[in-house]
Amino acid sequence: AAPAPATGFSFGSTAPAPAPSTTGFSFGSPAPAPSTTTGGLFGSTTAAAPAATGGLFGSSAPAPAPAFGAAPSSGFGGSGGFGFGGTTQTTPAAAAPVPATSFTPADQAALYAHQQQTHQRQEAERLEKSLTSLHSAYNAVPGNAECRFQHIFYDSADANVVYQHRALGIGRPAHVDVKSWAEAEAHNPDPEKLIPVSVMGVEQLQSRISNQQAQSHKLRSTLTQLRTAVDDVKQSVAKNDARAQNYKNEQLAMVNKVLRTMRKVEVLRCMNIPTQPAEREYRERLDNVIHGLANLQRGLTMW
Repeated sequence: AAPAPATGFSFGSTAPAPAPSTTGFSFGSPAPAPSTTTGGLFGSTTAAAPAATGGLFGSSAPAPAPAFGAAPSSGFGGSGGFGFGGTTQTTPAAAAPVPATSFTPADQAALYAHQQQTHQRQEAERLEKSLTSLHSAYNAVPGNAECRFQHIFYDSADANVVYQHRALGIGRPAHVDVKSWAEAEAHNPDPEKLIPVSVMGVEQLQSRISNQQAQSHKLRSTLTQLRTAVDDVKQSVAKNDARAQNYKNEQLAMVNKVLRTMRKVEVLRCMNIPTQPAEREYRERLDNVIHGLANLQRGLTMW
């Protein structure tokens, strides 16, 4: 005789399942369930192996994988499930651990630490690159084309050096590009006496300043000597002017003496000699001049 089918509300009775079927709300009757995948909590998946699934109140049910990696809990003294005293049938597939895809606080902390390390590493690389660029910009190593602490000045040179610089093209350093050197050549204030010179770094600039200061001291010393010489010349000129003035006074006195002597000699020569017509004419002119001066003097006296 065929076994009687299981009733819905029997307590403790079992119903054989010739074919996989799903029983809903039977009390105590085990119901086999096909292998299915049910959704877990918070997006996790729970794999259920082919096992008999029971109903509530004493039926046996497979234990799903706990959410967040927790151990399965038992209900009211039973192992697994929600039955009162019922046992849970587990299979090797159901006992395998199921990875959780949700982020725990430890995972979030690890992710944040990884992001911080990545940010710090990128910041350190950026800072190292900036320091390297700054070092290259002020590194005065010969041949460093990236050095920004450089400038082209002009130095005086003799004719041979200027000829070699202009005719043979000698003088352009390797770290100076052709365009900058050509501009320096074009803006040379005195191509016949000056040549462009590249100065790179603090040491070369300090050396150039020291040379200029030494030349300045030398020129200052020469200027002091010239001023002393000029003062000596001025004193000599003043002495010579005074001496020349004395000579002029002596000459004037000698001229007066000569005139007086000539007058006396002329008087002696013309003694007992009749007066010439020219002499009488000059005598009349002299008398007229003397008379005019006398009238002028009387007029000034009246005023």
